Amino acid sequence: MHLADRFNYQECEQWFKAKVIYFSVDKKSGKEKKIVNYMLVNADGIQ
Repeated sequence: MHLADRFNYQECEQWFKAKVIYFSVDKKSGKEKKIVNYMLVNADGIQ
């Protein structure tokens, strides 16, 4: 699995995989481009 980043906020035993989707605008063509990244987050819960 290709990960964009890993966030270790707390000393917890649970890891969550987050799929983050955002849009970027190409400056030359002006078209929107969808960017999908997967990240791991270490936390007590989803909130």
